[in-house]
Amino acid sequence: MKSSRENSNYHEFPMYNSHMKINNFNQMKKKQLILILFLLPALLFSQETINVKGVIVDGKGEPVIGATIIQEEDSSVGTISDVDGQFSLSVPANSSIEISYIGYVTQMVEATGDFVRIVLLEDTKSLDELVVIGYGTVRKSDLTGSVTSLKSDELNKGVTSTMTGL
Repeated sequence: MKSSRENSNYHEFPMYNSHMKINNFNQMKKKQLILILFLLPALLFSQETINVKGVIVDGKGEPVIGATIIQEEDSSVGTISDVDGQFSLSVPANSSIEISYIGYVTQMVEATGDFVRIVLLEDTKSLDELVVIGYGTVRKSDLTGSVTSLKSDELNKGVTSTMTGL
């Protein structure tokens, strides 16, 4: 009687074993390829980011509270200045930031890793002449009726401060 080893085809076993090694090798290569395909977009589209820090002041050196700071290329990336006029914003390298505040000229600044001091200047072109009325303000162009201008010394002309003057 032949042994089981003799009955089986002894030469097929090494071929089966090498076939399994090749199959495992191919599966490992497929897993590596899938991993590379998932990581490749992250590597290609990831950019170096820098943290821009600074302070925003007006022409008198006073801090501007609540100024808007946004990345010029992507307005969804932004922040506002705090009570001391300071801000911090992470943006991609080689980008610009835009600083704006009502009544001031909007400024563009190149984003660097350095601390920046930004002085906002008043926007005198956007301010319209206002007329003060008894219960509010209105633009002079929207006003109907008579307008009279008085200087402060003209207001005090008929006022007496002593009883003998009456």
